[in-house]
Order: sequence, then structure tokens, then C-alpha cells
Amino acid sequence: MEAAALMLVSLTYLEVDQKTAQDMEKQRNEAIREAILSDRPWLPPVPSVKPFIGKCSKAIKKQLEDSDVKDNQARLSLKKDSVVKEFLPVLKSYENVKDGIEVIAYDSYGNKYERMKFILWADKMYVFTRQWKQFCEDHKLVSYNDGVKVWMFRDNRTDKLCVVIKPIFDQSLSLAERDFRRMSLNEKTS
Repeated sequence: MEAAALMLVSLTYLEVDQKTAQDMEKQRNEAIREAILSDRPWLPPVPSVKPFIGKCSKAIKKQLEDSDVKDNQARLSLKKDSVVKEFLPVLKSYENVKDGIEVIAYDSYGNKYERMKFILWADKMYVFTRQWKQFCEDHKLVSYNDGVKVWMFRDNRTDKLCVVIKPIFDQSLSLAERDFRRMSLNEKTS
């Protein structure tokens, strides 16, 4: 970073064409943005999402339970106190979580889940529904072994509400074991 700054200072009086000037300005702005973001280490570690993160919460961690990964329940529940402290400050005054708010969810790889819903159920539990079941299937999440970290943020381009959900995998489980556990859990409820 220091080398880049010294280079820019030394080029103060150098004449360049418009394209080069635009490229240099773009690099300067990216360096400034990266410096700002590095001062916010709580941001989700998803490179494809970082450039458009506006207002952002700190992460909420959750150890997954059977009710989070069962196909017939299809919802991720989060502790009310954590959500009130971290996520609700990101909401706009006109957004009513009791009615449900559609969010764009991203996983650790930047994959999008476009119509996830964030809602307060029965005034006691905050949950993510819709597409949560697909998220669980895609990542082969297993209760009591895996967890998630969830960040909520505003897209600084569109002002839409978004979340990043990063799976925290139990590395000791093979894909076959994950498939078996998910199938066994869902057969119990059939």
C-alpha cells in the first residue's frame, strides 16, 4: 500500500492519456475502499460480495439443530436477543419483520438465494424461510455437527436487504456420512 502511495505522489506532474488517468483513478478508489473495509474486520469473508456491502451487522453464530435442517420445517431460527442487537439496526423504518422481509442471501462462494424471507414468528423467534431448505441441501448441512455465521447488510447499489450465510462444517464428516445423516433425519419425520 505504501509503495502504491509513493508511486502516485511521484506521478503528480506526469501527463497521461485519459484512459490511463481513469485506470489510475479506479485503482486509487479501490485501494481507498480496501483500506476502509480492512478497518471493519467483521465483514463477511466473501470477496464477490464485499464491493457492494453498505451498512453491515456483525455476524451471529448458530449451531444447527434438527429443526433447522429438517426438510419439513425448512427454516433457520436465530436467538431473538442476537437479532435485536445485530440485525434490526440494519433495517429501514418501513420494513416490518413481523410481515416478513424478502432478502437476497449469499453463501461463502457468492452463490445467490434470491428470495429468502426474514420474519419474526409468534413474537418470539426470528427465522429465515423460503430457500433455506435449498441452502441446506446444497451445502449438505447436518444438525449438531455444523453451524452457520450470518451477517446482514444493505447492498450499497440497490439498498436491498441482504445476508451472507457461511456454513461452518464439521470437517470429520464425509459427504457420504452427511447424505446418510440428512436422509435418516428426514425419514424420521415422514
